[in-house]
Amino acid sequence: MDEKSRLQEATLKGVWLHRPENFVDSRGSTSEILNFHQIAPLFGGLAITQILEASSSRGVIRGIHYTPPINPQVKIVRCIQGEIKDIVIDLRPNSSTFGNFQVFDLNSEVPSNLLISSGFGHAYQVLSEHATVVYALQTNFKFSEEFSINPLDADLALPWVEISPILSARDETAPGYKETVLGLSSN
Repeated sequence: MDEKSRLQEATLKGVWLHRPENFVDSRGSTSEILNFHQIAPLFGGLAITQILEASSSRGVIRGIHYTPPINPQVKIVRCIQGEIKDIVIDLRPNSSTFGNFQVFDLNSEVPSNLLISSGFGHAYQVLSEHATVVYALQTNFKFSEEFSINPLDADLALPWVEISPILSARDETAPGYKETVLGLSSN
């Protein structure tokens, strides 16, 4: 498999799906997690400053989280245990795909990285009994600099799987999509 086939730009410009080659033999498997020399040019240079891990149970929805343009955050997401439905939403007011979203199925059986430029909202739902997701971030996570959109907002109508959703209080009480978009487009 060549380098180009392992890195595929998504429908949303500024998002890529990276499927590193997975070497399997009688001992198990080995795959490259990230090759920073390969992905840094996609973002005009990139330094990862923090790696976070989140473990969740079936039905949990995390997000929709985003950082405002004054605090840009590149995010690389990988599911290392279980299975998730990952959704990325374009929140860049000047983008031709502003307001569009794309769904990605990530799981630990098929090693994949979702590379997300700044200006996108991100959420995922756990489909397996448990899932562990790792985030590599361009800047250190600061709760006060990250915002949320209610992932169950009817205006978005995101294609969540019919599982009783489990949300944080913050995500459940977050503003809806239209309210958020009005705030973003006025900045």
